[in-house]
Amino acid sequence: MNYHSKNPIKKTQHLRLINKITLLTSKYILAIFFSILGETNKFYQMKKVLMLVAAVGLFSTASYGQKFESGDKNVEVQFAPLGGAPISISGIRLRSFTSETSALRLNVNLSLANEKSPNGTTTDGSVIYDKESTFNINIRPGIEKHLAGTDRLSPYFGGELDIAFQSHSEKNEYENPGEVDKVETLTTTGQNGFLRFGVNAVAGFDWYFADKLYMGAEIGFGIGFKSMSDVKVDNTIDGFTAPDPQEQGSTFNIGPNFNSAIRLGYCF
Repeated sequence: MNYHSKNPIKKTQHLRLINKITLLTSKYILAIFFSILGETNKFYQMKKVLMLVAAVGLFSTASYGQKFESGDKNVEVQFAPLGGAPISISGIRLRSFTSETSALRLNVNLSLANEKSPNGTTTDGSVIYDKESTFNINIRPGIEKHLAGTDRLSPYFGGELDIAFQSHSEKNEYENPGEVDKVETLTTTGQNGFLRFGVNAVAGFDWYFADKLYMGAEIGFGIGFKSMSDVKVDNTIDGFTAPDPQEQGSTFNIGPNFNSAIRLGYCF
């Protein structure tokens, strides 16, 4: 078929036919895949994401989408329209296409959360607070190998490293029972903190619903080692002796993993 036919009606009909065949084939493969894995919560969420992306591609068949070219770069965001906070962005990915079939990629996720809530008052009426702070950074460099696909569908596989760090602290204020109106603090650090290293094999697809603009999803299999931070406690009370740090140990995981968000990106 000549996709660049001067007749726009025939071109649209050809593209619609190819897209429907591709979507039906993908749906059949996904049905077999998920029947093998079973309907666990995590895989059920991934199934909804993949089906939603496929549905968007089906309804966008009237437009012609051009894929990436060698030398293109792209930036994409990842969001969860099926989650509790649909507009939240869970990460940013940068890619550089070194050829028609290969790309270097870098995922970056950086977050900082601070919470402050009142926890009563002192004798003189001053408000005392509980404070909590969490910092997280996740960096995943990797490489992709893109398959032929179609004019609009670009399936790929690849690999990536997974490096993550998270710190967490809690500070609780209270009135010293021995000294009225004197506020003391109890600070706990390390709880929920960790350092993680891993390697993932990934597979996914990009669906170009307009020139250089695409949606996609991804699943993978990997191994990861997570070392939990030691929990440390400190207090401002005079004469307070801090206990020894409490070790939380480490974990080693191997198995399937996936990004349950939908990816939306643009090539330039």
